[in-house]
Amino acid sequence: MWDRTLIYVAGGYAFADMNVKNDTFGLSDSNMLSGWTAGGGLEYLWSDHDSLRFEYRRVEFPSETLARCRPIATR
Repeated sequence: MWDRTLIYVAGGYAFADMNVKNDTFGLSDSNMLSGWTAGGGLEYLWSDHDSLRFEYRRVEFPSETLARCRPIATR
């Protein structure tokens, strides 16, 4: 069984382009978020072509906010 099983960890840099829009109040904001990701998992080779994987990942964007909503420009 263990010759067909892979246990692994993963981690690195994470980024996201976050856009928030509220049409009711005419406000919007966008921000490029940067942070980190970490996780791990287990993958089992079921057959020569199929595998089964269980994985967990956590993504954190510390101290990033979208608190400065601006009025949406109308045309």
